[in-house]
This record gives sequence, C-alpha cells and structure tokens, in this order.
Amino acid sequence: MKRKSILYTKAYLEAARTNADPAAAKLRREAVEHAAYWDALSDDELWGLMFGYTIRRSYTVWSDGVCPDCGRPVPMTSWIIDAKKVRWKVACPHCGALFPKNDFEAYYNSGLDDAGVFRTELADDRLLAAFMDEDEFRAARLYPDGFSDASYVCGVDDGDGANGGWCTQKRWYFIACYALRGQWRQLVAEGILALAQAYLVTGEQRYAHKAAVMLDRVADLLPPFDYHRQGLVYERPGDMGYVSTWHDSNFELRMLVLAYDMIFEGIRDDASLVAFLHEKSQRYRVPNPKNSFEDIAYNIDTRILRDILNNPRKVTLNYPGTETLLMLIRLVLDEPAEASRALADARELFRRASAVDGVTGERGIGGYAGFTADQMLQALEILFLYSPEEAARTIRELPALEKTFRFYTDIYLENRFYPKVGDTSSVGAEMPFFAGVNLTHRIDGHAATPGFNLYSLLWKLWKHTGNAYYLDTLRRKAQDGGAVCDIGQEDAPAFYAAIARPCAPAVPKSTLLPDWQLATLVSPSCAVWTHFLPYRERHGHEDTFHMGLCAFGLELLPDFGYPPVQYGGWQTPNATWYRSPWVHNGVIVDRERVPRAAWDTPDAHPAACTLWRDEDGVHAVSTAADGLYGTTLYDRTLVLVELSGGGCVLLDAARVRGDAPAEHIRVMPFSFGTLTTDIEGADTLSFDDSLLFGETRGSKTVPDGTRTADFLAENRHAFPGVPDGVHLRVFELTPGRELYETSLWANDGGVNTRCPLYVPGLIARREARESVFAAAYVPYTGKCPVSDVTFADGVFTVTPVSGRPLTVSLRYDEARGGAQELTVCRKG
Repeated sequence: MKRKSILYTKAYLEAARTNADPAAAKLRREAVEHAAYWDALSDDELWGLMFGYTIRRSYTVWSDGVCPDCGRPVPMTSWIIDAKKVRWKVACPHCGALFPKNDFEAYYNSGLDDAGVFRTELADDRLLAAFMDEDEFRAARLYPDGFSDASYVCGVDDGDGANGGWCTQKRWYFIACYALRGQWRQLVAEGILALAQAYLVTGEQRYAHKAAVMLDRVADLLPPFDYHRQGLVYERPGDMGYVSTWHDSNFELRMLVLAYDMIFEGIRDDASLVAFLHEKSQRYRVPNPKNSFEDIAYNIDTRILRDILNNPRKVTLNYPGTETLLMLIRLVLDEPAEASRALADARELFRRASAVDGVTGERGIGGYAGFTADQMLQALEILFLYSPEEAARTIRELPALEKTFRFYTDIYLENRFYPKVGDTSSVGAEMPFFAGVNLTHRIDGHAATPGFNLYSLLWKLWKHTGNAYYLDTLRRKAQDGGAVCDIGQEDAPAFYAAIARPCAPAVPKSTLLPDWQLATLVSPSCAVWTHFLPYRERHGHEDTFHMGLCAFGLELLPDFGYPPVQYGGWQTPNATWYRSPWVHNGVIVDRERVPRAAWDTPDAHPAACTLWRDEDGVHAVSTAADGLYGTTLYDRTLVLVELSGGGCVLLDAARVRGDAPAEHIRVMPFSFGTLTTDIEGADTLSFDDSLLFGETRGSKTVPDGTRTADFLAENRHAFPGVPDGVHLRVFELTPGRELYETSLWANDGGVNTRCPLYVPGLIARREARESVFAAAYVPYTGKCPVSDVTFADGVFTVTPVSGRPLTVSLRYDEARGGAQELTVCRKG
C-alpha cells in the first residue's frame, strides 16, 4: 500500500511554496483562487457531489440538435454548462434558456437509496412537473404503475432525456450531458485537482482534507461505471470508459491520480478525515468501514488506481496516452515491482512514440498529432518528477527527442498554419504555434498543474544535453509572452535570466519528413505542403499526394480539416465527404475510394520520395506510390521556384498509368473566395448523391494549351496583416483534358459550429490509360508576376512579366516512378 508521495517530494513542495519570483507568486494565487469554490463547501456537500453509475451520461445534449425554445442550432458541445453557477442545468448559447425545465436536483435527491446512489424507482415523479403550467401538469399524468409521461412534455428530463412530444425522434439529453460535462468533470474531477494543487502550493492542510473527501467518495462509486453500457455518443451506445467515454476518462482519472499523490503527505495523519468518512460509511451502505487512514488509502488504491490497471480498456487513449497513465499509476502506487515495470515500459513508450520523425505518426497536425506527442512529453515530465537521473538517462538514449520539437518548429507556415493533414482544424483556420499542446495548462486546461510545464521541460532538455536548439526554441516561444517556468523549479532565476536574452528570429525553411510522409516547400512569398502517405488509420484522410498552399497569411488551397460530425456523427455524408479523396487536391481513378489499410499491415507501405531539392531558390519534391488505385504508376512532382523579378511560381505534375484505360479526375478545391476562369461550355459532370458537389459545368472538348483561372481570396476570418486583393492565378496545362468549374460543400468553423457553404473548385478529367495532370500556381497581390506558363514533354516554360524566363525540366525513372532529376534553366 502507498506510504508516501512519490512524485511531489519534500524538496519539490518546498520549492513550490517558497519560490520567490513574481511568476511563482502569481501561480500560487491562481491556484488558491481556482480552489475557492470547493473550499467554500462543507465536507457533506463535497461528499455529495459524486453520483452513481445509475445516472446516464451523454457526450452531447444532441449532436445535431437545436434549442427547443429558440430553434437555433446548438450542435455537439456548444450548450453552455457552468455547474458552479447552475446545478443540473444546461443553457442555450443563443437565447440563454435553461434546461431541463423541471427541478432535476430535487428529483435526484428524492431517489437516493441507502448507499447514496440514485434509483429511478425511488424518485418522486411529481417533481418532474415542478415548473410546468397547469395544462402541462395535467397532460403529464401519472399511471398506477409509477410510469410518467412527463418526459414527453418538451424540456422535462427525468435523466433519460426529454422528448419533443409523442411519436418523435427528437430527444435532448440535458441531464445526461450535464452529468458528464458538469457534475463529473467540472465539479468532481476538476475540483479534486484544484484542491490538491492549492494544498501543494500553500501547505494549508484543509485543501488536502477536502480533496480527500471527494477522492474517497469517487473510490466508493467508480468501479461499476461502464460507459459502454451506460453512456451515449452521438445518441448511440458509447464505447468503453468509466464516467465518460474512454479518451476523456483517461484525462479525468489522470487528474485524480496526480491529486492523490499531491495530497498524500497532508492526509495520512488527518484524524478528522477518518472520523468523517467512518461516519459516512456507517450511515450509508459502504463496505469499507474507514476505521483508519489505511482503510481510506486502501479504498483509493484498489478502487481507483488498481481498478484502472485491471481495466485499461476503459481509459484507452491515442498512443501513448494509455501507456502514460498506466506508467503514472504504477509509480504513484509506491511498490517496487510496479515501479520496476513502469520504468521498463517507459523505455518502449519513448522509443515507439518518437519513431516517426520524432512523433507517433498519428495524423491530425494541430490536434491528434499534437496531443499524442504531448503524451510522450508528459511521460517524460512524470519521469523527471519521479527520478531526474532516470529522466536524464532517457534523454541521452533518445536522440529522436529533438525531432519531436522540430516537428512543430520546422513545419509552421506563414507563422499561422500547420499542414492540415487528417482530422484537424477547419477550412482556412489559423493554428497556434505548437498546436494541440498547451505549454502550461497541460492536465486540466484551467490551471497550471505543478510538474507539467513545457517551458521547463525545454529548459531541462537544454541543461541535460547542451543542445542550443532547445534554448533557442524556448526563447523564441517566450517572445510571444506568457512564458513561466514550473512552480517547483528550483533554478527559476536562471531560467528567467536566460529567456530574457534576445535570440535570432526563426527562418522558415523547406522540410522533408520521410517517415511521417510530409514535405513543406517554403519561399519568401509562399509555402506549399504535400502529404504523400497512402490512406491509413489514426485519423487519416484519403489525401495521398494532396497539396496545400498558403501565401500572404491566407490558406488558398486547403485541406478541409476535421470532419463535420456536428451534422449527425461520423457516418453522415458530410463527415464522409471531408475524409474522401474528392475534397483533396489529387488524382482519382475510376471514382474509387482508397481502401483503408491498417496502420501496421504489410500493404500499407509508404510512398517513396524520389527527389528532394532545397537550394538556389528552387524547392522541389517528387513522390511515388506504387499500386495506388490499382495503377502501375502514380506519382507527383512539385517545384516551387523563386522568380528573379520577385514572387514565385509552383509547378505541379501528377502522373497516373494503368493496364487499361480508366477515368482519371483531378479535383482542385480552393478556400473562401471567388473563382474566375476562361473555361467555356455548358457540359455537366454528374456525381453520386453522396458526394456534396454543387453545380459542375464546363467543357468536354478543351483545346490543348494553357487555360487560366484566377482565385480572389476572402479574408473571411479577418486575420491581421493580410493585404487586400490576395489572388492565386492557376495555369491549367493538362493535355487532352476536360475542364469544369464546380463548388464543394464545406462548413466554416469547428465541430461546435454549423455554418454550411460552398467553396469554388476546378475539375480536370481524362479517360486514358496514362495521364499527366499539369498546372502552375502563382500567388500574388496587385499584378500577377507571370504572364504565361506552358508544359510539354516534362518541361515547364515560365514567362514572367519582368525578370528572366525559365524552364524546368523533369526526368523520370519509368521503372520506379517519380522524378529522378530536375533541371532549372534561367534564360538571359
């Protein structure tokens, strides 16, 4: 059984409580302020916050729903829940109406059994009508068997949802969503950690006492929670989990485990805690008598920590999140065998989690890729708390760790965007530096958790390796403001002195990540990225060889981003559309979807990078994916050339070849704005109804030669520093093609926003055994710096308005696919 605090040692507590720098004083003050709500509650009130497994939980009120009062859309998690202000209620973000209309708290209290757990059969159904008018009350009649149809009066929720009336599929899970996001997460999980942190930074024992009251009650009730049987996601039975679904359970229970270690030294001699919990165990049907502190520690150890170890599926999180939580628990348990296993598992965790160019390989830069990397970094921070020596050894044995940070420093484009690969962000949206990682609020998002601070971790990495890159990264990030070290950092004065020194600005550069299968091409006036991995799992899209482009602070050729699950879940046409090849800038063969291959199956091999160049104003990458769409050749070459007269041009050649003639289609989606083309004709191109194209018109007979399109971008999100009149000129050079203008359905904003619209697009189509889709792109403001581009036999000829004309010649290895050689000739 646990005997002492393992991570939060006496030395750490002393540093946290005596650290004299102003930032530490501010963190202490914030921790006390954050805990004030729970500090004002009595022990009885704190003990009563936790509910039993009999209350249904739901991830959303209604994932694709509306407000019953005002009728405006309130999708996903956009209902306002502030459990500190209003218990057992959710509020419409538009009209402010509160739901449910009945007093559910009174109804809940009327149904508590002798174990303090809610039972529907014990509850007083008359309380369901407390706020109805007389007509509604009479309509909600009670039947002799105790059944009530009060829930069919819109806005009245008995815990199983509120209907919009008889014979309707409309159902709002007000209470189920509040129970998860309000009562459990806001009041219980966040409250326990807030009180524990207040104890850690002040040493005032009452905070530890109050946290332990709540933590012990969670231990009483936690094991029977099973989200798979009791919870909902998108109004359907959920996957595994405890109080909440699997991924959220991991974060929430991590908070509890850390809190337990924080307060342990403050509660093991707390006689009043034992007396209070013993009295509760006698009054309610609690098997553990709580006769001693050892009984309380045993309750928490076995019914929280060990129950998680025995049910890891309930806390599954994207790799290595599960492994990080299990490592934390084994260390906190304070048993040699468990600690030994944790350290052995940690070596494999760090190796695997940094194996793909320093990260896990999960798609979704700015989301999943960020927080999976953050899970590894949190594991390293746990190791530093447990044993700085062990952490230092790990750093020495893990040279890939520098790549983890470079993944986020080297591919940040226009100081505003990361490549939107997979499930992440939304059309045209900017993304913060180190997107997906909160540098200070690492655990609960509301306060700085002691021991977890990315600024401090960079500082430790620099100290243990002497690698100036870590210190430079720390200084550059500190220039954005808000840089504070961990409250328990003993050398805080040296930290602040170091980050105050100036550092050279970061110079954007082209980057090739061969394992992650991503390349960025960067010039002073434009940034291009391409993702060349055939479709795999882990939040990937069917975006092989997709190409994105941003310039002048705007995303011009986008990836649409995170699927709009707010339109009814992951299987809707809207969500499927976002993951399909049709919204990605690539070539589709016979309108087929790319079969989804498992991450580690043999047929999920990566594409080959056959050419990489980044010098003399020329930035180029060529990649080939053998066998994609059943082809014998599938490759793409991108060449970004800086023009001598200013500006740049991106040259694009995508080739596809098969054993027999096939339909080849390249879709080119643009971001927000208007598209003007010289495409003539009224021919139409039809698609399956599941594909969310708007009107598609163009010409089936387009003479060979250059056709142009001009995209005028809209600064829809009012980004600062964006000049007026940002254009992207497209020179369409594909021989023997049909050309069409089209529009593509999109949603402006994240998953809590419903703002459907269409963005413009171009479609080039051929029916052939072999096709070469060629184009040139020129971003500009004012006057386009390029007057003409031609393409023939693998040679692009670019005629600038001023400056020297140039040719770019590609030589291919037909046996391997992909360009093998690139020749740039600047004339004159």
